Amino acid sequence: MKGQILSNRQWLYALFLIPSVLAFTFRAESFPGIQALLSLTIFWLGVVPGILYLRRPIELRPPFPFLALTGLFYGIFYGGSSFLIFLLRGDSDMYPQDIRIAMYVDAYIENIKTEAQYLVIAGMIIMFLAWVIIKKALILNCPRFHYSQSISDRALIYAAWGLAFGNLAHWWFDEVRLLPSIGQFLQPAGFVAFATFYLLKAEGRLPRMHGLTYFLIILPLWITQILVSGLLTSIILIIVLWFALRISINGRIPWKSILMAIILFSLTYPVLHIYRTGPWQTRSNTSTPFVIQRVLGFVDTISQTASNFRTHIENNLYVPQGLVRRLSHISIFTHVIESTPEKVPYWDGKTFGTLISNWVPRVVWHDKPKEIWGNEFGQRYGILAKNDTSTSLNIPWIIELYANFGRSGVYIGMALFGVFLGFFDRFLNITGSGVVVRAVGTGLLLPLFYQESNFTLMTGSLVMQIFIMWLYFFVVNYAFAALNVRRH
Repeated sequence: MKGQILSNRQWLYALFLIPSVLAFTFRAESFPGIQALLSLTIFWLGVVPGILYLRRPIELRPPFPFLALTGLFYGIFYGGSSFLIFLLRGDSDMYPQDIRIAMYVDAYIENIKTEAQYLVIAGMIIMFLAWVIIKKALILNCPRFHYSQSISDRALIYAAWGLAFGNLAHWWFDEVRLLPSIGQFLQPAGFVAFATFYLLKAEGRLPRMHGLTYFLIILPLWITQILVSGLLTSIILIIVLWFALRISINGRIPWKSILMAIILFSLTYPVLHIYRTGPWQTRSNTSTPFVIQRVLGFVDTISQTASNFRTHIENNLYVPQGLVRRLSHISIFTHVIESTPEKVPYWDGKTFGTLISNWVPRVVWHDKPKEIWGNEFGQRYGILAKNDTSTSLNIPWIIELYANFGRSGVYIGMALFGVFLGFFDRFLNITGSGVVVRAVGTGLLLPLFYQESNFTLMTGSLVMQIFIMWLYFFVVNYAFAALNVRRH
Protein backbone atom coordinates (compact mmCIF):
# COMPACT_ATOMS: atom_id res chain seq x y z
CA MET A 1 0.00 0.00 0.00
CA LYS A 2 2.67 2.46 0.98
CA GLY A 3 4.66 1.70 -2.14
CA GLN A 4 1.60 2.26 -4.32
CA ILE A 5 0.90 5.64 -2.73
CA LEU A 6 4.51 6.68 -3.10
CA SER A 7 4.50 5.61 -6.74
CA ASN A 8 1.35 7.58 -7.43
CA ARG A 9 2.80 10.67 -5.79
CA GLN A 10 6.02 10.36 -7.77
CA TRP A 11 3.98 10.21 -10.95
CA LEU A 12 2.02 13.26 -9.82
CA TYR A 13 5.23 15.22 -9.34
CA ALA A 14 6.53 14.09 -12.73
CA LEU A 15 3.33 14.86 -14.64
CA PHE A 16 2.25 18.04 -12.86
CA LEU A 17 5.14 19.73 -11.06
CA ILE A 18 7.76 19.52 -13.80
CA PRO A 19 5.38 20.67 -16.58
CA SER A 20 4.28 23.53 -14.32
CA VAL A 21 7.86 24.78 -14.03
CA LEU A 22 8.42 24.37 -17.77
CA ALA A 23 5.12 26.08 -18.62
CA PHE A 24 6.00 29.11 -16.50
CA THR A 25 9.58 29.30 -17.77
CA PHE A 26 8.74 29.00 -21.46
CA ARG A 27 5.37 30.78 -21.46
CA ALA A 28 4.44 33.11 -24.32
CA GLU A 29 5.83 36.65 -24.11
CA SER A 30 2.29 38.01 -24.14
CA PHE A 31 1.45 36.10 -20.94
CA PRO A 32 2.53 38.23 -17.91
CA GLY A 33 4.26 36.57 -14.98
CA ILE A 34 1.57 37.42 -12.41
CA GLN A 35 -1.13 35.88 -14.57
CA ALA A 36 1.00 32.80 -15.15
CA LEU A 37 1.49 32.39 -11.38
CA LEU A 38 -2.24 32.78 -10.78
CA SER A 39 -2.92 30.16 -13.47
CA LEU A 40 -0.56 27.75 -11.75
CA THR A 41 -2.25 28.52 -8.42
CA ILE A 42 -5.61 27.56 -9.93
CA PHE A 43 -4.09 24.44 -11.42
CA TRP A 44 -2.52 23.28 -8.17
CA LEU A 45 -5.63 24.08 -6.15
CA GLY A 46 -7.36 21.69 -8.51
CA VAL A 47 -4.72 18.99 -8.12
CA VAL A 48 -4.60 19.06 -4.29
CA PRO A 49 -7.89 17.13 -3.73
CA GLY A 50 -6.54 14.34 -5.95
CA ILE A 51 -3.31 14.14 -3.95
CA LEU A 52 -5.29 13.98 -0.70
CA TYR A 53 -7.49 11.25 -2.18
CA LEU A 54 -4.45 9.15 -3.11
CA ARG A 55 -2.92 9.56 0.35
CA ARG A 56 -5.87 7.77 1.93
CA PRO A 57 -5.74 3.97 2.28
CA ILE A 58 -7.69 2.20 -0.46
CA GLU A 59 -10.24 0.78 1.98
CA LEU A 60 -11.09 4.28 3.23
CA ARG A 61 -11.45 5.94 -0.15
CA PRO A 62 -14.95 6.60 -1.51
CA PRO A 63 -15.66 4.57 -4.67
CA PHE A 64 -15.77 7.66 -6.90
CA PRO A 65 -13.09 10.41 -6.58
CA PHE A 66 -15.75 13.09 -6.96
CA LEU A 67 -14.01 16.02 -5.27
CA ALA A 68 -10.66 15.13 -6.86
CA LEU A 69 -12.12 15.11 -10.39
CA THR A 70 -14.00 18.36 -9.79
CA GLY A 71 -10.78 20.00 -8.68
CA LEU A 72 -8.96 18.67 -11.74
CA PHE A 73 -11.69 20.08 -13.99
CA TYR A 74 -11.20 23.58 -12.57
CA GLY A 75 -7.42 23.20 -12.57
CA ILE A 76 -7.31 22.36 -16.29
CA PHE A 77 -10.15 24.47 -17.70
CA TYR A 78 -9.40 27.63 -15.69
CA GLY A 79 -5.69 27.24 -14.93
CA GLY A 80 -3.60 24.99 -17.16
CA SER A 81 -5.35 25.97 -20.39
CA SER A 82 -4.27 29.60 -19.88
CA PHE A 83 -0.76 28.75 -21.05
CA LEU A 84 -2.17 27.83 -24.48
CA ILE A 85 -4.12 31.05 -24.97
CA PHE A 86 -1.39 32.47 -27.22
CA LEU A 87 -2.58 30.04 -29.94
CA LEU A 88 -5.79 32.07 -30.17
CA ARG A 89 -4.08 35.39 -30.80
CA GLY A 90 -4.73 36.54 -34.35
CA ASP A 91 -6.93 33.47 -34.93
CA SER A 92 -9.44 35.36 -37.06
CA ASP A 93 -10.30 34.81 -40.71
CA MET A 94 -11.69 38.34 -41.02
CA TYR A 95 -8.90 40.18 -39.19
CA PRO A 96 -5.70 38.07 -39.41
CA GLN A 97 -3.54 40.98 -38.17
CA ASP A 98 -5.57 41.33 -34.98
CA ILE A 99 -3.43 40.10 -32.07
CA ARG A 100 -6.31 39.91 -29.63
CA ILE A 101 -7.48 36.55 -28.32
CA ALA A 102 -10.26 35.37 -30.61
CA MET A 103 -12.91 33.28 -28.91
CA TYR A 104 -15.89 32.95 -31.22
CA VAL A 105 -17.09 35.02 -34.20
CA ASP A 106 -16.62 38.66 -33.11
CA ALA A 107 -15.86 38.01 -29.43
CA TYR A 108 -12.34 38.99 -28.39
CA ILE A 109 -10.35 39.74 -25.24
CA GLU A 110 -7.03 41.53 -24.93
CA ASN A 111 -5.71 39.19 -22.26
CA ILE A 112 -6.88 37.13 -19.32
CA LYS A 113 -8.11 39.34 -16.49
CA THR A 114 -6.52 38.83 -13.09
CA GLU A 115 -9.94 39.56 -11.60
CA ALA A 116 -11.29 36.43 -13.28
CA GLN A 117 -8.38 34.40 -11.91
CA TYR A 118 -8.83 35.75 -8.37
CA LEU A 119 -12.54 34.95 -8.51
CA VAL A 120 -11.82 31.39 -9.67
CA ILE A 121 -9.33 30.89 -6.83
CA ALA A 122 -11.77 32.28 -4.27
CA GLY A 123 -14.66 30.28 -5.73
CA MET A 124 -12.71 27.02 -5.70
CA ILE A 125 -11.60 27.48 -2.09
CA ILE A 126 -15.12 28.40 -0.96
CA MET A 127 -16.72 25.47 -2.79
CA PHE A 128 -14.15 22.93 -1.56
CA LEU A 129 -14.43 24.12 2.06
CA ALA A 130 -18.24 24.03 1.97
CA TRP A 131 -18.09 20.58 0.35
CA VAL A 132 -15.79 19.13 3.02
CA ILE A 133 -17.57 20.83 5.93
CA ILE A 134 -21.02 19.61 4.90
CA LYS A 135 -19.71 16.05 4.44
CA LYS A 136 -18.14 16.10 7.91
CA ALA A 137 -21.26 17.64 9.46
CA LEU A 138 -23.50 14.97 7.92
CA ILE A 139 -21.44 11.95 8.98
CA LEU A 140 -23.88 11.01 11.76
CA ASN A 141 -27.10 12.60 10.52
CA CYS A 142 -27.26 12.22 6.73
CA PRO A 143 -29.40 9.44 5.20
CA ARG A 144 -27.54 7.45 2.58
CA PHE A 145 -28.52 5.71 -0.62
CA HIS A 146 -29.25 2.18 0.51
CA TYR A 147 -30.23 -1.00 -1.26
CA SER A 148 -31.04 -3.43 1.50
CA GLN A 149 -32.48 -6.25 -0.62
CA SER A 150 -30.19 -9.17 -1.33
CA ILE A 151 -29.82 -9.32 -5.09
CA SER A 152 -28.46 -12.33 -6.92
CA ASP A 153 -25.68 -12.01 -9.45
CA ARG A 154 -28.05 -13.28 -12.13
CA ALA A 155 -30.60 -10.56 -11.42
CA LEU A 156 -27.84 -7.95 -11.23
CA ILE A 157 -26.37 -8.99 -14.58
CA TYR A 158 -29.72 -8.90 -16.35
CA ALA A 159 -30.51 -5.56 -14.76
CA ALA A 160 -27.25 -4.25 -16.22
CA TRP A 161 -28.19 -5.65 -19.63
CA GLY A 162 -31.51 -3.85 -19.44
CA LEU A 163 -29.72 -0.57 -18.73
CA ALA A 164 -27.19 -1.11 -21.54
CA PHE A 165 -29.81 -1.94 -24.17
CA GLY A 166 -32.10 0.84 -22.95
CA ASN A 167 -29.27 3.35 -23.38
CA LEU A 168 -28.56 2.10 -26.92
CA ALA A 169 -32.26 2.34 -27.77
CA HIS A 170 -32.22 5.95 -26.58
CA TRP A 171 -29.33 6.68 -28.97
CA TRP A 172 -30.71 4.77 -31.94
CA PHE A 173 -34.47 5.28 -32.03
CA ASP A 174 -36.26 8.63 -32.21
CA GLU A 175 -39.42 6.93 -30.96
CA VAL A 176 -37.66 6.14 -27.68
CA ARG A 177 -35.74 9.40 -27.39
CA LEU A 178 -38.88 11.53 -27.81
CA LEU A 179 -40.81 9.84 -25.01
CA PRO A 180 -41.41 12.31 -22.14
CA SER A 181 -38.84 12.08 -19.33
CA ILE A 182 -37.33 8.83 -20.67
CA GLY A 183 -33.95 10.49 -21.24
CA GLN A 184 -33.65 11.24 -17.51
CA PHE A 185 -33.35 7.49 -16.96
CA LEU A 186 -31.76 6.17 -20.15
CA GLN A 187 -28.97 8.75 -20.52
CA PRO A 188 -27.19 7.79 -17.26
CA ALA A 189 -28.23 4.15 -17.72
CA GLY A 190 -25.21 3.50 -19.95
CA PHE A 191 -22.79 4.69 -17.25
CA VAL A 192 -24.52 2.67 -14.52
CA ALA A 193 -24.47 -0.43 -16.74
CA PHE A 194 -20.76 0.03 -17.49
CA ALA A 195 -19.97 0.43 -13.78
CA THR A 196 -22.03 -2.65 -12.91
CA PHE A 197 -20.34 -4.90 -15.47
CA TYR A 198 -16.88 -3.58 -14.57
CA LEU A 199 -17.36 -4.06 -10.82
CA LEU A 200 -18.74 -7.57 -11.28
CA LYS A 201 -15.83 -8.47 -13.53
CA ALA A 202 -13.31 -7.08 -11.03
CA GLU A 203 -14.86 -9.20 -8.27
CA GLY A 204 -14.86 -12.34 -10.44
CA ARG A 205 -18.67 -12.51 -10.47
CA LEU A 206 -19.29 -11.90 -14.18
CA PRO A 207 -19.63 -15.04 -16.36
CA ARG A 208 -17.16 -15.10 -19.22
CA MET A 209 -19.77 -15.00 -22.01
CA HIS A 210 -21.54 -11.99 -20.50
CA GLY A 211 -18.22 -10.19 -20.10
CA LEU A 212 -17.07 -10.89 -23.66
CA THR A 213 -20.43 -9.87 -25.12
CA TYR A 214 -20.58 -6.59 -23.24
CA PHE A 215 -16.95 -5.43 -23.41
CA LEU A 216 -16.27 -6.60 -26.98
CA ILE A 217 -19.63 -5.86 -28.64
CA ILE A 218 -22.02 -3.64 -26.69
CA LEU A 219 -19.46 -1.24 -25.24
CA PRO A 220 -17.80 -0.60 -28.66
CA LEU A 221 -21.27 -0.07 -30.19
CA TRP A 222 -22.07 2.49 -27.49
CA ILE A 223 -18.78 4.33 -27.98
CA THR A 224 -19.14 4.27 -31.77
CA GLN A 225 -22.64 5.75 -31.55
CA ILE A 226 -21.35 8.57 -29.34
CA LEU A 227 -18.44 9.27 -31.68
CA VAL A 228 -20.58 9.49 -34.80
CA SER A 229 -22.92 11.81 -32.90
CA GLY A 230 -20.00 14.19 -32.42
CA LEU A 231 -20.49 14.39 -28.64
CA LEU A 232 -17.04 14.42 -27.10
CA THR A 233 -18.22 15.01 -23.55
CA SER A 234 -19.77 11.55 -23.27
CA ILE A 235 -16.56 9.92 -24.52
CA ILE A 236 -14.58 11.85 -21.90
CA LEU A 237 -17.02 10.70 -19.21
CA ILE A 238 -16.67 7.04 -20.23
CA ILE A 239 -12.88 7.27 -20.05
CA VAL A 240 -12.99 9.07 -16.70
CA LEU A 241 -15.44 6.45 -15.38
CA TRP A 242 -13.06 3.65 -16.34
CA PHE A 243 -10.12 5.41 -14.70
CA ALA A 244 -12.14 6.11 -11.54
CA LEU A 245 -13.28 2.49 -11.23
CA ARG A 246 -9.73 1.19 -11.71
CA ILE A 247 -8.34 3.54 -9.10
CA SER A 248 -11.05 2.66 -6.58
CA ILE A 249 -10.43 -1.08 -7.03
CA ASN A 250 -6.64 -1.42 -7.09
CA GLY A 251 -5.45 1.98 -5.88
CA ARG A 252 -3.10 2.49 -8.83
CA ILE A 253 -3.44 5.24 -11.39
CA PRO A 254 -3.16 3.98 -15.01
CA TRP A 255 -0.74 6.73 -16.04
CA LYS A 256 0.20 5.19 -19.37
CA SER A 257 -3.44 4.85 -20.36
CA ILE A 258 -4.15 8.42 -19.27
CA LEU A 259 -1.28 9.78 -21.36
CA MET A 260 -2.39 7.70 -24.34
CA ALA A 261 -5.96 8.99 -23.98
CA ILE A 262 -4.74 12.61 -23.86
CA ILE A 263 -2.60 12.13 -26.97
CA LEU A 264 -5.40 10.41 -28.90
CA PHE A 265 -7.89 13.07 -27.87
CA SER A 266 -5.56 15.85 -28.99
CA LEU A 267 -4.97 14.18 -32.35
CA THR A 268 -8.59 13.26 -33.08
CA TYR A 269 -10.26 16.51 -32.01
CA PRO A 270 -9.46 18.28 -35.34
CA VAL A 271 -10.74 15.23 -37.22
CA LEU A 272 -14.01 15.37 -35.28
CA HIS A 273 -14.30 19.06 -36.09
CA ILE A 274 -13.98 18.27 -39.81
CA TYR A 275 -16.54 15.49 -39.43
CA ARG A 276 -19.02 17.71 -37.57
CA THR A 277 -18.93 20.35 -40.29
CA GLY A 278 -19.30 17.74 -43.03
CA PRO A 279 -20.99 14.31 -42.86
CA TRP A 280 -22.48 14.97 -39.39
CA GLN A 281 -24.51 17.90 -40.74
CA THR A 282 -26.04 16.04 -43.69
CA ARG A 283 -28.75 13.43 -43.93
CA SER A 284 -28.70 11.67 -47.30
CA ASN A 285 -31.78 10.49 -49.18
CA THR A 286 -30.63 6.89 -49.44
CA SER A 287 -32.40 4.05 -47.70
CA THR A 288 -29.41 3.41 -45.44
CA PRO A 289 -30.34 3.96 -41.78
CA PHE A 290 -29.17 7.30 -40.43
CA VAL A 291 -26.87 5.77 -37.79
CA ILE A 292 -25.05 3.73 -40.42
CA GLN A 293 -24.72 6.83 -42.60
CA ARG A 294 -22.96 8.64 -39.81
CA VAL A 295 -20.68 5.68 -39.06
CA LEU A 296 -19.68 5.53 -42.72
CA GLY A 297 -19.23 9.30 -42.78
CA PHE A 298 -17.05 9.19 -39.68
CA VAL A 299 -14.85 6.41 -41.09
CA ASP A 300 -14.61 8.25 -44.42
CA THR A 301 -13.55 11.47 -42.67
CA ILE A 302 -10.79 9.68 -40.77
CA SER A 303 -9.50 7.92 -43.89
CA GLN A 304 -9.50 11.13 -45.95
CA THR A 305 -7.80 13.08 -43.18
CA ALA A 306 -5.13 10.39 -42.80
CA SER A 307 -4.49 10.25 -46.55
CA ASN A 308 -4.19 14.05 -46.70
CA PHE A 309 -2.21 14.42 -43.50
CA ARG A 310 0.46 16.62 -45.06
CA THR A 311 -2.12 18.93 -46.63
CA HIS A 312 -3.91 19.32 -43.30
CA ILE A 313 -0.65 20.20 -41.58
CA GLU A 314 0.16 22.82 -44.23
CA ASN A 315 -3.33 24.31 -43.88
CA ASN A 316 -2.98 24.45 -40.08
CA LEU A 317 -5.94 22.13 -39.56
CA TYR A 318 -3.97 20.41 -36.81
CA VAL A 319 -3.18 23.60 -34.93
CA PRO A 320 -5.39 23.03 -31.88
CA GLN A 321 -7.20 26.39 -31.72
CA GLY A 322 -10.53 24.60 -31.44
CA LEU A 323 -9.31 22.43 -28.60
CA VAL A 324 -7.76 25.39 -26.77
CA ARG A 325 -10.96 27.38 -27.23
CA ARG A 326 -12.95 24.48 -25.78
CA LEU A 327 -10.66 24.12 -22.77
CA SER A 328 -10.21 27.81 -22.02
CA HIS A 329 -13.13 28.68 -19.78
CA ILE A 330 -11.04 31.43 -18.21
CA SER A 331 -11.15 33.40 -21.49
CA ILE A 332 -14.96 33.23 -21.57
CA PHE A 333 -15.03 34.24 -17.91
CA THR A 334 -12.81 37.21 -18.75
CA HIS A 335 -15.15 38.23 -21.57
CA VAL A 336 -18.19 38.01 -19.28
CA ILE A 337 -16.49 40.09 -16.57
CA GLU A 338 -15.45 42.75 -19.10
CA SER A 339 -18.99 42.94 -20.47
CA THR A 340 -21.05 42.73 -17.26
CA PRO A 341 -22.79 44.94 -16.21
CA GLU A 342 -21.43 47.81 -18.33
CA LYS A 343 -22.51 46.35 -21.69
CA VAL A 344 -24.67 43.40 -20.66
CA PRO A 345 -26.95 43.69 -17.60
CA TYR A 346 -26.93 41.05 -14.92
CA TRP A 347 -29.33 38.18 -15.52
CA ASP A 348 -30.57 38.49 -11.91
CA GLY A 349 -31.04 34.76 -11.43
CA LYS A 350 -33.01 34.17 -14.62
CA THR A 351 -31.09 31.00 -15.54
CA PHE A 352 -31.90 29.52 -12.13
CA GLY A 353 -35.63 30.05 -12.68
CA THR A 354 -36.12 26.41 -13.68
CA LEU A 355 -34.41 25.09 -10.55
CA ILE A 356 -37.66 23.84 -9.04
CA SER A 357 -39.54 22.95 -12.21
CA ASN A 358 -36.69 20.73 -13.45
CA TRP A 359 -37.32 18.34 -10.57
CA VAL A 360 -40.80 17.61 -11.95
CA PRO A 361 -40.79 14.98 -14.75
CA ARG A 362 -42.05 16.20 -18.11
CA VAL A 363 -44.35 13.16 -18.25
CA VAL A 364 -46.24 14.79 -15.36
CA TRP A 365 -45.85 18.44 -16.45
CA HIS A 366 -46.11 18.45 -20.25
CA ASP A 367 -45.62 22.23 -20.58
CA LYS A 368 -42.60 22.38 -18.28
CA PRO A 369 -40.22 25.24 -19.26
CA LYS A 370 -37.29 24.16 -21.43
CA GLU A 371 -33.61 24.88 -20.85
CA ILE A 372 -32.74 27.32 -23.66
CA TRP A 373 -30.12 29.43 -21.93
CA GLY A 374 -27.15 28.25 -24.00
CA ASN A 375 -28.11 30.11 -27.16
CA GLU A 376 -29.33 33.17 -25.27
CA PHE A 377 -26.03 33.33 -23.38
CA GLY A 378 -24.07 33.26 -26.64
CA GLN A 379 -26.26 35.97 -28.13
CA ARG A 380 -26.12 38.26 -25.07
CA TYR A 381 -22.34 38.26 -25.01
CA GLY A 382 -21.75 38.35 -28.77
CA ILE A 383 -20.10 34.94 -28.75
CA LEU A 384 -22.47 33.52 -31.37
CA ALA A 385 -23.48 35.10 -34.65
CA LYS A 386 -26.69 37.13 -34.45
CA ASN A 387 -28.45 34.91 -36.98
CA ASP A 388 -27.42 31.72 -35.14
CA THR A 389 -30.52 30.66 -33.25
CA SER A 390 -29.71 26.96 -33.01
CA THR A 391 -26.22 26.68 -31.49
CA SER A 392 -26.20 26.23 -27.72
CA LEU A 393 -23.12 27.44 -25.86
CA ASN A 394 -22.20 25.85 -22.55
CA ILE A 395 -22.48 28.08 -19.47
CA PRO A 396 -20.05 26.80 -16.81
CA TRP A 397 -21.29 27.11 -13.24
CA ILE A 398 -18.97 29.84 -11.96
CA ILE A 399 -19.51 31.93 -15.11
CA GLU A 400 -23.28 31.51 -14.76
CA LEU A 401 -23.06 32.85 -11.20
CA TYR A 402 -21.19 35.96 -12.27
CA ALA A 403 -23.47 36.60 -15.26
CA ASN A 404 -26.44 36.52 -12.89
CA PHE A 405 -25.19 38.19 -9.70
CA GLY A 406 -21.61 39.44 -10.11
CA ARG A 407 -18.84 38.90 -7.55
CA SER A 408 -21.14 38.34 -4.58
CA GLY A 409 -22.95 35.69 -6.62
CA VAL A 410 -19.67 33.81 -7.10
CA TYR A 411 -18.88 33.83 -3.38
CA ILE A 412 -22.33 32.82 -2.17
CA GLY A 413 -23.17 30.59 -5.11
CA MET A 414 -19.98 28.54 -4.94
CA ALA A 415 -20.62 27.97 -1.23
CA LEU A 416 -24.13 26.72 -2.02
CA PHE A 417 -22.78 24.53 -4.81
CA GLY A 418 -20.29 23.07 -2.33
CA VAL A 419 -23.11 22.27 0.11
CA PHE A 420 -25.16 20.68 -2.68
CA LEU A 421 -22.28 18.55 -3.98
CA GLY A 422 -21.11 17.65 -0.48
CA PHE A 423 -24.58 16.37 0.41
CA PHE A 424 -24.90 14.15 -2.67
CA ASP A 425 -21.28 13.04 -2.32
CA ARG A 426 -22.16 11.87 1.18
CA PHE A 427 -25.49 10.38 0.07
CA LEU A 428 -24.32 8.43 -3.00
CA ASN A 429 -20.56 7.90 -2.70
CA ILE A 430 -20.39 5.22 -0.02
CA THR A 431 -17.20 3.41 0.99
CA GLY A 432 -17.56 -0.37 1.34
CA SER A 433 -20.97 -0.51 -0.35
CA GLY A 434 -22.29 -3.23 -2.65
CA VAL A 435 -22.24 -3.25 -6.44
CA VAL A 436 -25.68 -1.68 -6.87
CA VAL A 437 -24.92 1.30 -4.63
CA ARG A 438 -21.44 1.81 -6.10
CA ALA A 439 -22.65 1.54 -9.71
CA VAL A 440 -25.62 3.87 -9.23
CA GLY A 441 -23.66 6.37 -7.15
CA THR A 442 -20.74 6.46 -9.56
CA GLY A 443 -22.93 6.63 -12.67
CA LEU A 444 -25.10 9.49 -11.37
CA LEU A 445 -22.32 11.56 -9.80
CA LEU A 446 -20.03 11.19 -12.82
CA PRO A 447 -21.37 14.07 -14.98
CA LEU A 448 -21.44 16.53 -12.05
CA PHE A 449 -17.66 16.92 -11.81
CA TYR A 450 -17.64 18.24 -15.40
CA GLN A 451 -19.32 21.55 -14.57
CA GLU A 452 -19.43 22.87 -18.12
CA SER A 453 -23.19 23.44 -18.58
CA ASN A 454 -25.55 25.56 -16.51
CA PHE A 455 -26.42 24.29 -13.05
CA THR A 456 -30.12 23.56 -13.44
CA LEU A 457 -29.58 21.65 -16.69
CA MET A 458 -27.03 19.34 -15.06
CA THR A 459 -28.73 18.78 -11.71
CA GLY A 460 -32.47 19.15 -12.34
CA SER A 461 -33.05 15.42 -12.85
CA LEU A 462 -30.74 14.08 -10.13
CA VAL A 463 -33.34 13.28 -7.46
CA MET A 464 -35.64 11.62 -9.98
CA GLN A 465 -32.71 9.64 -11.40
CA ILE A 466 -31.83 8.33 -7.93
CA PHE A 467 -35.40 7.24 -7.29
CA ILE A 468 -35.86 5.62 -10.72
CA MET A 469 -32.57 3.72 -10.48
CA TRP A 470 -33.48 2.39 -7.03
CA LEU A 471 -36.96 1.43 -8.29
CA TYR A 472 -35.52 -0.25 -11.38
CA PHE A 473 -33.16 -2.52 -9.46
CA PHE A 474 -35.93 -3.25 -6.94
CA VAL A 475 -38.38 -4.32 -9.67
CA VAL A 476 -35.80 -6.49 -11.48
CA ASN A 477 -34.74 -8.14 -8.24
CA TYR A 478 -38.37 -8.72 -7.21
CA ALA A 479 -39.17 -10.25 -10.60
CA PHE A 480 -36.24 -12.68 -10.40
CA ALA A 481 -37.09 -13.58 -6.81
CA ALA A 482 -40.69 -14.31 -7.83
CA LEU A 483 -39.50 -16.51 -10.71
CA ASN A 484 -37.27 -18.49 -8.35
CA VAL A 485 -40.18 -19.03 -5.95
CA ARG A 486 -42.39 -20.33 -8.76
CA ARG A 487 -39.69 -22.75 -9.93
CA HIS A 488 -39.43 -24.23 -6.46
